[in-house]
Amino acid sequence: MSKLLQAMLFPFMHTFHFGDGDAPAVEAPATEPSVAPESTDTPTDEPAKEEAAAPKTFTEEEVQAQINAKAAEIRNRYERKIEKARIEAETRAKVMQEVAAKQEVQDAPREEDFADYSDYLKAVARYEVKQELAEERKQQREQENQRTQQTEQARKAELEEALMEKGVNKYPDFEEVAESTGELLRTKGLKFSQAMLGALLEADNSQDIVYHLGKTPEEAERIARLPAYAQAKEIGKLEEKLNAQPKKQISKAPEPITPVSTGKASNDSAITDDLPIEEWMARRNKQARGR
Repeated sequence: MSKLLQAMLFPFMHTFHFGDGDAPAVEAPATEPSVAPESTDTPTDEPAKEEAAAPKTFTEEEVQAQINAKAAEIRNRYERKIEKARIEAETRAKVMQEVAAKQEVQDAPREEDFADYSDYLKAVARYEVKQELAEERKQQREQENQRTQQTEQARKAELEEALMEKGVNKYPDFEEVAESTGELLRTKGLKFSQAMLGALLEADNSQDIVYHLGKTPEEAERIARLPAYAQAKEIGKLEEKLNAQPKKQISKAPEPITPVSTGKASNDSAITDDLPIEEWMARRNKQARGR
């Protein structure tokens, strides 16, 4: 083999088979092999890597969980806005009352501030009229606040009475369970806020909530350690949770038929010698008809 041919085939000699002699026997094809440049294209018989992944599927439970989470997020955001608006409204009302009270309370006019004594007398008269009107308005506000408090207290008492009645009718140990919850909180120096108690009394299933907290003292303690507004929110969550639990189904099947007794006749139909003659004959005739 010429040196030129050896130089040309040297890079590909690993594909050749050498015989026993000094000169290698070439088994290469007749045509000179060529090296094809490496291609970065994906072979047509393999799926393309760039092919979009199949969309993920969700079970019905996963979809419902996502819906519930989103609904809870929206509800919490809405409740926070309502609470913020309520606090702002109460703050504005309080500030306005304070401003109105300051405007009504004015210093009495002083004689040395007037050049004409008659003007001073007129100012004193106007001042006294304003003071009387301010006192009347103050009394009206106090009476209105008192009526509002009385109405709220009456409604609260009515709801508490309804709660106890429903609880005792549904749970035989309702009073004991409710008292145990209160005793637990007192021993730990805790108590439920007025906001939570108001939400509890307004709940449709208030008796179930009270009984649930009594049976789960750790949850009652956890809620009692929360801020007032957070406690009220927890009551709302419990109301939904307990309402969502399946109710016990009452069977509509008819009561089983009591089998007719085949035993001896009852005492009402027994014939004895000590019976009055009329009763003896009536029972005897009844036995005869039954044969």
